[in-house]
Amino acid sequence: MAVRASRRVRHGLCGALGTLACAGGLELRGSLAEHGPGDVVESFTILTVEANETVRPVHDRMPAIITPEVFGPWLAGEAVPLGPAPEDLLTAVPVSSRVNSPRHDDPECVLSVGTPLEFDWAR
Repeated sequence: MAVRASRRVRHGLCGALGTLACAGGLELRGSLAEHGPGDVVESFTILTVEANETVRPVHDRMPAIITPEVFGPWLAGEAVPLGPAPEDLLTAVPVSSRVNSPRHDDPECVLSVGTPLEFDWAR
């Protein structure tokens, strides 16, 4: 997910210090009565929650983050608590403005163009 701070610098959110986390989402594949026989409908949605302090200055919502300790229950369809990601889980890094164009759909969009920063979001 790309976010931006003041001065229109784009930032990507990634796991801090190599941590593993996934965005919570739901997928639906199947036939729906209002579609013709044999038509398969595919749908995907990202679950959102209240933003944590890292994201809140630019948006009030963020993807629900599923952490390794609940991967098993989540994938088994069990209820798991969803809330803002822990503050130390994500790092914001500056990324290329390529991220803003649908013409660019490649890994270069999220490559860091700088080092993780401590942001003064109030600027």
